[in-house]
Amino acid sequence: MSLGFQRCLSYPCVYVGKDLIIAVYVDDLTLFGLKSEIDQVKRALSERLDVKDLGTAHMLLSLHICRPSEGVITMDQIHYLDEILKEFGMEDCRGKVSPLPVGEDKEADCNVSCDQAKYGKAIGSLLYLANGTCPDVAFAVGKMASYCENPTMAYWYRVRYAYF
Repeated sequence: MSLGFQRCLSYPCVYVGKDLIIAVYVDDLTLFGLKSEIDQVKRALSERLDVKDLGTAHMLLSLHICRPSEGVITMDQIHYLDEILKEFGMEDCRGKVSPLPVGEDKEADCNVSCDQAKYGKAIGSLLYLANGTCPDVAFAVGKMASYCENPTMAYWYRVRYAYF
């Protein structure tokens, strides 16, 4: 690339420069680096392309990005979690200590089938959370994902439990 960036072999939508990283998603670019380097690359790109600068990123692929102080960046998926809790009718749920219930789930009848599409969507949403900002639920979600082919109400109750 004429600006001196190398395409990352393992992530083809990521370009790495000396002091800057550019992530490409469809037609959006997110630049990571020192402000002076970012400004320089923005100028160079705007000379070559029709660029609209949206300013500092606050949301990126459902990740909420916060800069509480100089040199500190935090990320969460609170908005995404709120959306999926509403979708599954769980906006009033309360937090749990563990993403899986301890011991056997006495409420559930293992022979009763549940909606496979709904189960799969819930698992996919939890996987996205686990990969983004909630690695603590990864084991539980992986275990529950193995039942996507033929989910029962017992596993649906466990999925709901994992949502806190």
